[in-house]
Amino acid sequence: MTSAAKPGLFGVRFADGEVIFREGEPGDKMYVIQEGAVEISSALEGVRTIVCQLDKGQFFGEMALLEQLPRVATATARGDTRVMVLDRESILRRVKEDPHMVLTLLRSLCTRVRSLNECLEDLSSQDSVNCDDLRDATRSNPMT
Repeated sequence: MTSAAKPGLFGVRFADGEVIFREGEPGDKMYVIQEGAVEISSALEGVRTIVCQLDKGQFFGEMALLEQLPRVATATARGDTRVMVLDRESILRRVKEDPHMVLTLLRSLCTRVRSLNECLEDLSSQDSVNCDDLRDATRSNPMT
């Protein structure tokens, strides 16, 4: 989190355009959007691409937290944004308290994978991308 982030009683606040985390940084936290929106972007062959915009109630940053690998995308606040920050220990504690949380996390991840597959199929049908090149690129630099 950037130094300008303002901690609050019920989350951390970010101003419009403020970076929450950057691609390549260690991923030791995930976030749930309480107010505002977050833009997820990634650099593919040096070109910054907006992957998606997430809104209130959605979460992000879970891949790096779960895999204990560097971030594969950059998260930027869009509008005044407040997020709940969850570290690995708090996630494990919450899962023990409410095992249904795992199902919610898995459903969301499945939805994201399905959406990515649909996007890839659309691109492939338009002959606007070489599928082998895209597959190689996403293996080395996943989008979410």
